[in-house]
Amino acid sequence: MEKSLVLIPAVTRGMTHWIVKVTITKEMPTLVGYQRGTRYKRYMLTDVEVCNTIPTVVYGPNIVAFSNTLHLHGVYAISNAVIKLPSSANVSAFNTLHWVLQCDTLIFPLLCELNTLCYFLDTIITLCDVGYAADVDDVTVDIMPIVIKVEDIKPVTTKFGEGTVQRFVIVDAGRTPIPLSIWHQQIEHHGANLTAAAASYSVVVAKRLKVKTYCG
Repeated sequence: MEKSLVLIPAVTRGMTHWIVKVTITKEMPTLVGYQRGTRYKRYMLTDVEVCNTIPTVVYGPNIVAFSNTLHLHGVYAISNAVIKLPSSANVSAFNTLHWVLQCDTLIFPLLCELNTLCYFLDTIITLCDVGYAADVDDVTVDIMPIVIKVEDIKPVTTKFGEGTVQRFVIVDAGRTPIPLSIWHQQIEHHGANLTAAAASYSVVVAKRLKVKTYCG
């Protein structure tokens, strides 16, 4: 289903396939909750074209994960934030309607046209859905995971001869870890980037991947 560009007030709980174009108009320092001791950081997001605003919060390790992405006055396309309703029983950084940015929230600095970005997002599937492409020669998948484990480069012997392989473990919103292998010269091209992404909890965009049955 195609993602729809909407304004902040149109985003409601349970809504899917939405995307907003916002700028950060306020960034506050990281604080620690007095009841649970959880670290949190607050932002104010504003629709770029009009003055709708939404308080937004990031908790715990996600503060570091987004620190290299979110900047005051930056312009972003955001999708898949968690919408929290006000509740006296809800112990959070806000007592009003607000958004929470989590590891599976899609956040893109707008360095390209938004319609191009919307088209790109439509090709992304979850790791839970990649099975249809397993061992099918002419089918590839596009995914957007984070890297949670990096293994050392190892020598291997295949039917094509001697070579090397580096394995990673990736996960997305479905929380089902899947191994990712990079072979031979592709290690030089992509291995360092994936290792850096693991250290910063950054979301990785991986296009045209082949899916193979894993034999251990």
